[in-house]
Amino acid sequence: MAEYAAFGVRYYWLVDPALGSFEIFERNAAGQYVKVVGATAGRVDPVPGCEDLVVDLDALWAELDRLAQA
Repeated sequence: MAEYAAFGVRYYWLVDPALGSFEIFERNAAGQYVKVVGATAGRVDPVPGCEDLVVDLDALWAELDRLAQA
């Protein structure tokens, strides 16, 4: 995370299929990341930094499960 912050990346996403977790962090004025989204299910709407994007976590995890079984 520190490297992304040093380059001025505003949003940092952590998507962990094994844990089924989805997190978005936003860099604040001090250059540190603060968690703005933390979810394991449902929909993230709107997505910070991508206001027209909707992330359907239930569909994402289902698709990953389907691909793992293929």
